[in-house]
Amino acid sequence: MKSKSLAFRLSAGHGVLFQPAMQNKLSSDYLKRISVLDKSINGSCEAIRHLIQEDRLPEHVYSGQANSQMRSSLDVIEDCQLAIDAYFSSAEIPESGECYTKVYGILQVLFVQQNAVRHLFESLHQNHPRNDVLDQIRKIRNRAVGHPSKKEPTKKESRNGEKPSFHFISRVTLTQHAFQLITESEGAKEKFEDVDIRALITDQDRQVTAILTDLVIRLGRGGQAVP
Repeated sequence: MKSKSLAFRLSAGHGVLFQPAMQNKLSSDYLKRISVLDKSINGSCEAIRHLIQEDRLPEHVYSGQANSQMRSSLDVIEDCQLAIDAYFSSAEIPESGECYTKVYGILQVLFVQQNAVRHLFESLHQNHPRNDVLDQIRKIRNRAVGHPSKKEPTKKESRNGEKPSFHFISRVTLTQHAFQLITESEGAKEKFEDVDIRALITDQDRQVTAILTDLVIRLGRGGQAVP
């Protein structure tokens, strides 16, 4: 028997319960009314918490490691959204040092949010869909701020003959919203890549929203894939 007090704690997140409107949307005829859900990243997290509160999730997520991982993942996804919102609302900054702080920070936020989504799927015993758009954002983060001074090739890249690569953010091109990334690798021609951070954020928001909306529907079907 699932603990109602535990379900209550799970649904609270950072101490914020569901809006009554969201409860009404989800509490009756769930699948038929799915089209009226708040189809956003935060809306999907809220919907999952409501499913927890209604005891609609598999038994294993109400205790142990899966429970901790699920709660942490939901909180981190939403925490990252707060950071992204703050990035967009911040004033323009002309100083290079602050621009580096912004760029390093926001790319790491996107990376951490992706990890949290993957870990949420894992905690719920659901398969996370492969997504080329999100993979590309991860690669940009890895080259620009994750491992810029030496990026080792993956096993697949090594089989294709790729060697370690070395990366530079061109300071003269740097703003808090964009930069040019220079890549050097032995035996390869120098590469120049223009990175638009606002476009990356927009792409990630669109993809993660779709993935989480699909997850909410799937959970409402008892874990079955959406046709």
